[in-house]
Order: sequence, then structure tokens, then C-alpha cells
Amino acid sequence: MALHDVPEITRALRADKRLENLYNLQCRYGDEEAAVWLENGEECTLSFTDYARMTRDYAAFLLSVVGAPKGTWVGISMDTCKEWPSVLWGVLQAGYNALLMDLSLSDEMTGYLLKQAGAKALVTPKERKLPDGVRWVDARVLFAAPPTEDFSPVWSDSVALCTSGTTGTSRIFVYEGRALVEQVLSSELLYRAQKRMVDNQHRRALAFLPYHHVFGFLVHLMWMGYLGYSNIYLENRTSQAILETAQRCKPDMLV
Repeated sequence: MALHDVPEITRALRADKRLENLYNLQCRYGDEEAAVWLENGEECTLSFTDYARMTRDYAAFLLSVVGAPKGTWVGISMDTCKEWPSVLWGVLQAGYNALLMDLSLSDEMTGYLLKQAGAKALVTPKERKLPDGVRWVDARVLFAAPPTEDFSPVWSDSVALCTSGTTGTSRIFVYEGRALVEQVLSSELLYRAQKRMVDNQHRRALAFLPYHHVFGFLVHLMWMGYLGYSNIYLENRTSQAILETAQRCKPDMLV
């Protein structure tokens, strides 16, 4: 299978609409650039191979510390960052379902959503007052998970997103892999209609949107990885950081 061949990878994904297959298709990009960011003014990168290693390490760590049955819900509450993709795939690879949550929510609303989902753990860098029976997994500790070589993935296939709650109490909507993959497959429509957006070549996108939000999640985390594109991560969302990062890393796309 040729890299960045949109019709070919579309056929491969349409034949198996599980999140596990979407992830494996991303991993085939190997040493291609997957993430870009500035560190002390210097450009740094992660490859798809790096992400696969991180995902395996995170999954093994989560399985050991959460210790819940397959199909258990685990919340993810983090701002957009280069580790976000491997946290999501690590949760799923450990056999847990992923509940995507806004980092800015109050402890009360965070606890409410966790209880509604029956979640047993929350991955977040922010110490929270959590409901009884919900374990805090410090994201910073997870990022430093020890390497593992013998972990066998047990894959879950469900992700839940939460409404913003601006018109009432936030609600949870669950999507199985098939529903998410159908959205990713829409990139073929863009490929046929607008090759300035989707083509058989590597591109960079500025990852400005939050990944707990349906648009940021589907476009940046799912769609960009599926196409073999890389996301450029910001240190923060100040105008200076956005301008400097864009000037140095030169994104082709801004969503």
C-alpha cells in the first residue's frame, strides 16, 4: 500500500470500520512526521512510529493502574498537546472506552459526567476532587510511563463526547468505531473535490482546536492521522505563540 494514497487507504478502512484498523492504518506511515512543536525555539518532531511506541507504553501503564474490566469507561481531560493522540489510543488499546472531557470544567461537572458514564479513572494533569471509585491518573506520570515490549492490545471500540452544556446540563453521546470511521471516510469526498485540502502528499496542520470537541477530535486526531499528515502543537494560545509557531513551522492548513 503506497503512502498517502487516499483512494487506497479509503478502501482499506471501508473494509474494516473498527478504530483498531484506523489506528493500524495510521501506524503504517512509520517514520513519517506526525507531530511538530517548538522547544526552546527549536523545531521538534514525533513520527508515527514514536506514537505507536508511546501508545503501547501508555496502554500497558493504564491497564496496570486502572485494573478495571474491558469496556470500562476512562475519562480524558487534557488540553490539546502532542501526547493527546497516544493517550486516546492507549486507553482504547488497553480495552477501555474513552470519555473525552473539557479540562476547564468544574470539579462538580467533571464528577457528574464521570458518574453518568460509570467511569473508573480520569487521565488529567489537574488534581481533582473525584467521585468515590474514580481513580486519578496524573497525565504527567502517564507521559513518563516505562517502556514495554510484551504488551498485547485488547482494544475497545467506543468513544464518548460531551455537549458543552451551554443550553442546559452537559450530556454524553457514545459513538462506536463504525460511526467515527464513517466521518473519517468523508475525506475521500474532499480528495475528489478539492485537492488543495486533501491530496496524496504530506501536509502540516496547526492544531489549534481542543481535542475533546467533536470538530477538533475528528479533524485533527482522526482525520489528519489517517491521511498521514502532521499536527503542529502550540505552547499556548497567545497571539505571540501562535504567530511564532506558524512562522517557524509553516502549516499548510489551519482549521
